[in-house]
Amino acid sequence: MASALAEALIGLTIVTAAAFLASAVPGIHQQPVWPFSWQFTLATVGEDADFRREMLVSVALIAVSVLFMAVGLLLRRFRWMALILLIAAAVWRGPSFGLLIAEAYPTSFLTSPSGFSAGSIARGQTLFARYCVACHGPNGEGNGPAAAALRIRPADLTQPHIWGHTDGEMFWWLTHGIDDPGAGPGGGLVMPGFQAAIPDEGRWALIDYVRAHSAAVSFERDPAFDTPVPAPSGPIACNGLPAAAMSGLHGHAVLAILGATERERLPAGTVVLAVPNEAWSATPPEAGACVATGVAAGDAYAILAGLPPDQATGTTFLIDANGWLRSVRHPGAANDLAAAIRAIQAHPLEQRHGASHEHHY
Repeated sequence: MASALAEALIGLTIVTAAAFLASAVPGIHQQPVWPFSWQFTLATVGEDADFRREMLVSVALIAVSVLFMAVGLLLRRFRWMALILLIAAAVWRGPSFGLLIAEAYPTSFLTSPSGFSAGSIARGQTLFARYCVACHGPNGEGNGPAAAALRIRPADLTQPHIWGHTDGEMFWWLTHGIDDPGAGPGGGLVMPGFQAAIPDEGRWALIDYVRAHSAAVSFERDPAFDTPVPAPSGPIACNGLPAAAMSGLHGHAVLAILGATERERLPAGTVVLAVPNEAWSATPPEAGACVATGVAAGDAYAILAGLPPDQATGTTFLIDANGWLRSVRHPGAANDLAAAIRAIQAHPLEQRHGASHEHHY
């Protein structure tokens, strides 16, 4: 009976949320506003083995209690004992289900409208240098010159936790700030909000830059890094291919080369994308190849390389058929490029909905 009531309440909550979202956003061109201060998440139990074990034990004990209750009702025996057991299990193990709940904001499920464009990434770098370096440091490691005077150290934006936050969560924090957990409700912020200083598109650009910079660090630490990060979007010019933007190359493995066009023999179906930078000006692409024509493309790819533009020449980027960035290879890297391309041709990444990193384009 208790389990049926719980299921009914959960169902009612879901229906209410769906009805609210359906009425609050009357068209598919608008993004949803989340009406609750919490959201369901598997991130905590997915990342911590102890929490995962606790959750499994709790589910097993409560399931056994519910089964015992069902048998008692069916046989008309042990009903009160089964009810007491169910209540005891719920009281004892129920708090564990808090591991499946995370704080949420009205913007939690928004996705960046920027398209992860090269221009947005480059703009975000400029804004980061102006507004964020003092606390987060030039490399985003939380060690800026103002960090020492703060009670709580600024977040290290190069650590894997960055992929556990949605675009919408980051946008909320950049807009309204982050509450100080030790100061109580309304007691202060550990990070200020920038709604008055930076327009909406600028805050989305900051998110794009943080994502791109973090991806560069992640690829440097782990060449097998496979969190879906899109290649920068932007205009391109192709010779023999009907594509005017990066999205037009979906279906092809792409080898992007920053500031150079030299390349070895590549597997069939590979499209070479030359990305001009300060060291190399764009020239018409060869047959079957493309060139990035956006003015910020070189800067965006240099950010993904994790190098200053004047040092990033010759860096290559492998992009799979679904548009996901799969590897960043600095000049002189001892790798079998052809084999790496064949691998991403055979196994393109799919967007993992519901994963810790929800960054859609």
